[in-house]
Amino acid sequence: MNVFKRIIYKIWLFIIKKRHIILNYKKPYSWTEKLDKSKSILICMPLNKIEINAVNIFLDNAQSDINKSIDIVIPKKFVSNFKNFNYYNNIFLYPEVNSNNNIPIKQKTISYIDKKYDIAIDLNMEKNILSNYIAGVKAKKISVGFNNEFSKEFLMTTVIINNQSKYRESIKSIFKLVEINN
Repeated sequence: MNVFKRIIYKIWLFIIKKRHIILNYKKPYSWTEKLDKSKSILICMPLNKIEINAVNIFLDNAQSDINKSIDIVIPKKFVSNFKNFNYYNNIFLYPEVNSNNNIPIKQKTISYIDKKYDIAIDLNMEKNILSNYIAGVKAKKISVGFNNEFSKEFLMTTVIINNQSKYRESIKSIFKLVEINN
């Protein structure tokens, strides 16, 4: 990101934090307390098929343990990958944008996701400001995802992954944080 874009990014981030558009706790909070009464989850799915399959396999194995409503955001090109899974309540498509890392992102871009969720999870391992933003804006209590240079600004908790081959183990860590186990 060049200097000019970095300045625009910082100003945009300052504005959305001041307006309380993204979830942001200034004081310490109890993770357990936030999870106790959580009933709804929004998952921003990854953008590649291998990672999507890993998430679907994990959730398929954990299906009997899931007592929460799950909605997902997916890339349009992978809609067919979700036809066989009946535990997703609503399936939203990522908005059509030039780049997932264009800023600023306007709130109306994701207004079709019409509610807030107790937990928002971003499962994109690569840098993706759009999915970070969706998770940060749509979370009421907890937002979690993978660590990258932008995710720390939007998500309450991030998981560091050392290499792509450990994606399956890393999603297990993220789901364990929000008390979904297989």
